[in-house]
Amino acid sequence: MKESSPVPDSSTWTPRRYERIAGMKRTLPALALAAGLALTGCTVSSNTSFGFVEQSNASAAPSANWILGSPDGRAFAGEGSDQLADRRGGRWGSDGTAYEWDGELINFRAEWDAFLAALPSRDALDVLERISIVEKDPYNDYSRELFGERWVDVDGNGCSTRNDILGRDLDNVKFKSKDDTCKVRSGDFHDAYSDADIHFDANDSKAVQIDHIVALSNAWRTGAQDLAETDRIALANDPYNLVASDGDANYDKSNADASEWLPADDDFVCEYIARQIGVKARYGLWVTDKEDAALQDLLEGKCAGTELPAYDESR
Repeated sequence: MKESSPVPDSSTWTPRRYERIAGMKRTLPALALAAGLALTGCTVSSNTSFGFVEQSNASAAPSANWILGSPDGRAFAGEGSDQLADRRGGRWGSDGTAYEWDGELINFRAEWDAFLAALPSRDALDVLERISIVEKDPYNDYSRELFGERWVDVDGNGCSTRNDILGRDLDNVKFKSKDDTCKVRSGDFHDAYSDADIHFDANDSKAVQIDHIVALSNAWRTGAQDLAETDRIALANDPYNLVASDGDANYDKSNADASEWLPADDDFVCEYIARQIGVKARYGLWVTDKEDAALQDLLEGKCAGTELPAYDESR
């Protein structure tokens, strides 16, 4: 499979909906990571840390001005400087329970802050209108393993992604022990998928699951087949795309898009679709005709004026 960049050349980004050419999978590039600033010619100081430059390593970047959105999408590049190496290279740990990320750590907050700040508008409908409309690819050889080991610790905080999200979304959290503040033993939360109050107990972990708001199999069929494996791993562990949910409701949702399924909690619907749009825009995925129509109906009706939410990580 050919590996390609998740972020297209920002110079091709325009404020109009892309046209779909029959028989072609992805006829025009999706929203660039930093289209807004790139189009206005703004640059970022080399000692500023966001996006693909991890905070702890920012000072090691070349001293040139860094332009948001390099052509290859893998690193911020300054004029005359070499491209940074793929920030997510590395090998997996092999203890069978917790997989350690051996590549450059991912600062999701910094990347989302940079992405959202660079948008000309955070209005969800405005962002949707810049996402390609293409029909779904076939499943082909989709498998969960194409997005890496489950819940790998890509941000290097010592906790699995699953426990990070449980710790973020649950109230009254109790951990395994005073010395282990990663493993969530119990907690309570209001499940937006089923609109029910739920108690989580680690002894029945399947009852509460961590759902991908843009399901991985849906992502696979709407552009993720073209992503590098390391960027699929990032997508699978990105907290912006994750939420704690009731297990049965998660099974009910499966890989549905917004034209096929919405949360039972009416108060969460607008945030839910805005996060889907944000994820698809940031990772260069597309929407289908039916999905686009459903999202437009919501954003021109009950969800009018909804913006892409800020990255909010309570842990």
